[in-house]
Amino acid sequence: MREVYSISRHDKTIKKIENPVFEDVLKDKDVFLWVHSEISEGIEIDSAFINSLETVFGIHELTIEDCLAKKHPPKVEIFENYLFFILSKMENSKGNGIEPNKVSIIIGDNFIITFADTSVQEIQILKSFMESSPQDFNSPSDIFYVLSDKIVDNYLAIVDKYSLKIDRIENMLFEKPESHNVSRNINFLRKNLIILKRNVLLEKEIFFDLSTGVININNPKLNVFFKDIYDHIDRVLSKIDLQKEYLTGILNVQLALNSQKLNSLVKFLTIISAVLLPATLIAGIFGMNFADMPLLNDPNGFCYSILSMFILAVLTILFFYKKRWI
Repeated sequence: MREVYSISRHDKTIKKIENPVFEDVLKDKDVFLWVHSEISEGIEIDSAFINSLETVFGIHELTIEDCLAKKHPPKVEIFENYLFFILSKMENSKGNGIEPNKVSIIIGDNFIITFADTSVQEIQILKSFMESSPQDFNSPSDIFYVLSDKIVDNYLAIVDKYSLKIDRIENMLFEKPESHNVSRNINFLRKNLIILKRNVLLEKEIFFDLSTGVININNPKLNVFFKDIYDHIDRVLSKIDLQKEYLTGILNVQLALNSQKLNSLVKFLTIISAVLLPATLIAGIFGMNFADMPLLNDPNGFCYSILSMFILAVLTILFFYKKRWI
């Protein structure tokens, strides 16, 4: 599916164009185009449109190849007549994990071309914002800024959601420290945080260059807005690092609690063994096969042996108690 919008710089009107002839539309310098294509499994980009990208818009074939690729990390490339960006939109995957969903953006003087999966909600948010506030869109870079801002805002929502999950894991830890779900959830969150950080770090460099003017987007007024996106990304990275440290701390506490429980169990078994040791010794002595042994033929010999076992067990317990071992 492909949508084409014509945005007038003069009267701020936005028109959706059906079956556009790109050569004719681009001749009007008072308007700029937004061409959006949805890419997903089962949807193919027609060859005529790809040919228009190369011949009319002057897009390099390697750029088109990256746009159509299923996966690609964030990056920016500067060409003579356009800028090419790839941003990562984080989407929920199976098992409540996250995976990066590629958004490709090509920005020229009078056009912006985007490629995104159908599940990228930020595109729909952008369309709604354009309908409600068309006066805010004076150039292709304005569309790029709004789309980027919405994508980065989603990162903040993700890390805030993970903060709640970490709180639940902490509560679970002290309720059931031996539960395997605690370590499983910790490893699951750490994996997702690593995926998020890997993509956000690459985008941090992109927006730093945009905010400082290293990447010229032909709209200096937006530099301060890109600085705001850069600050948001920096905040996301700080939260990710804090959450990873917190998860490591929770894992260490779980290991300590499990070790403490194991030590208590070993201590209990050791005390039981020590208390029974005198009884075992007495039983072993009187169990030896000698013909003549004291108390062996005494009618009260059994009572004496049991009594001595009991007394020695009590003395052992009192000794442990005095040493504060129990």
